[in-house]
Amino acid sequence: MINEEFLHYVWQYKAYDHRCLQLTNGDKIDIINPGLHNQDAGPDFFNAKVRIGDTLWAGNVEIHIKSSMWYEHNHHKDSAYSNIILHVVAEHDKEVFRNNGEKIPVFEMKIPSGLYNNYEKLQASLNWIPCSDYINKMDSLTKICLLDTMAYERLEYKTNSIKKIFNETKCNWEETWFRTLISIMGLSLNKTPFQMLASQTPYNILLQHSNNTCELEALLLGQSGLLKIANKDTYVEKLKREYKHLKNKYSLQAIDPYLWKFARMRPVNFPDLRIAQLSALISKHGSMLSKIICVKSYDDLKSFFDINISNYWLTHYRLGNESKYKSKNIGNNMLNLLIVNAIAPFLFFYGLEHDDEDIKQFAHNIAKYLPKENNRIIRKWDESGLKAANAFESQALLQLFHFYCSKRKCVSCTYGHKLLNSPKK
Repeated sequence: MINEEFLHYVWQYKAYDHRCLQLTNGDKIDIINPGLHNQDAGPDFFNAKVRIGDTLWAGNVEIHIKSSMWYEHNHHKDSAYSNIILHVVAEHDKEVFRNNGEKIPVFEMKIPSGLYNNYEKLQASLNWIPCSDYINKMDSLTKICLLDTMAYERLEYKTNSIKKIFNETKCNWEETWFRTLISIMGLSLNKTPFQMLASQTPYNILLQHSNNTCELEALLLGQSGLLKIANKDTYVEKLKREYKHLKNKYSLQAIDPYLWKFARMRPVNFPDLRIAQLSALISKHGSMLSKIICVKSYDDLKSFFDINISNYWLTHYRLGNESKYKSKNIGNNMLNLLIVNAIAPFLFFYGLEHDDEDIKQFAHNIAKYLPKENNRIIRKWDESGLKAANAFESQALLQLFHFYCSKRKCVSCTYGHKLLNSPKK
C-alpha cells in the first residue's frame, strides 16, 4: 500500500511517470525543482519551482495520498500552508482551497508500475531486512558510499546525545566528559544507574579527592549505594566510614543499590569493579579533559586508560566477595567500546564546538583501526554477505539496521534507491 514516505521519494527524485505531466484541471505542468525535503513540521517541500502553463511558480509543496487529507490534517486552518503552490497526491478525490478561497492546483502523480512493484516487494518482505535476498550483490562503490554515510550518521547521532549532556551541565566540558565516559562504562545493562551516579556525584567534588584513591572509591561506591548491600570485610568497613564523612561534608544522596544488575554478566563487567577502575582513572589524571582532547592515536588512548587499580580489586570483582588473584585493568574490549561510544563522539562534538577539523577528523577515523563489533546484528550482516572490516563499518551497519532496515525505510537508503529503480526485482 502506498504511503506518504514513498510519495515523497517519488516526488523528490522525479520518479513519476513523465508522460502524465498535467494538473487535474488539464493544465500542463513542468517540474523544474521539487524543492527541499522538510523533515519537520510544515509543508513537505520548501522552495519548489514549477511552471504551470506559461507561469513560473516558486513556493512550497504539500503531498498526500488523497487530496481530501488536506482537510483531515487541518491544513486549511494553518497559516503555515497558506503559500502552497502545488498539492501533489496519488488520488484526487476532493478540491482544496487556501484560506482566501483560492483553489490550490493539484498534480495527481502517476507512479510507474515497475517502481511501485519493487517498492511493494521490499515492504512485504518477511526477511530480517527487506533486501536480504539482494544484499550480497551490492557493488563495492555502493557499499563504500553507503557505509561512509551511515558511519557519519552514527557519529552524529551519538554526538547529539553529548550535546544534550552539555546543555544539561550548563556548558561544563569537564562534567560533560565525565558523564559521557561513565554512562558507557555501565554498558547497556547498567547504563541508567551509572548515569544517575554521575548526575548525583558532581565531578568537581571527585577532583578534590583525585590524589586519594580510597576516598574516590568511598565517594563513588557510596553514592552508588553498593556499599549498603556489600558483604562486610575490613576494606568495606573502611570505605563506609570514609563515605559517611564525605556524604555529610558535601550533603550527598546515594542512589538505590537495587537498580544495579548483575545477572548473566561477566564478572569483569560488575559495576563495583567498573567504579573502582573509574576511581583509578580519576586518580591517575585528575582533570581529564585537557589530556583527552590531545590524543592523536590509538596508542595514546591505550596509555590514557592504562591504570593501576588499587590492590583490593586484584582479589575482588565485587565488594566483600573474594576471588582469585587477577589483574583487573581496563581491557582492550572495554577500551574499544569506550572509543566508539564515548571518546569519538565526545571529541567530534568538541571539534564541532571549537571549529577544530583535526579533532573532528581523528574522531571520525579512529574506529577504522578497531576490530568490528561482535553482536547479533553484525553476525546477521555477516551471514547476509555484507561483512564489516572494522568498527567503523560495523557502526555503520548498526545505524543502517536500526534506523533504516528495521523501519523499512528503503526509500531513504542508497542501496534501496538502487533496488527500487532496478528494471525488475
